[in-house]
Amino acid sequence: MFTEHICKHAHPNTKIIAIEISDVYIKILQEKFKDIVIIEKDDVKNIRHIQKKYAIDKVDLIIS
Repeated sequence: MFTEHICKHAHPNTKIIAIEISDVYIKILQEKFKDIVIIEKDDVKNIRHIQKKYAIDKVDLIIS
């Protein structure tokens, strides 16, 4: 799984947010990464709102 690879190689202080619209994939992400990844049911077009929600000033990378 791609998310697993990202988690293994991310800096320990990195906030990883998975933005997903599919309930099926959200469930998979929650089961596997609930303590590692922030999971948002949303569309990436709302990234600014999500940034504000988690007090993130700058996004370093977006993978789509």
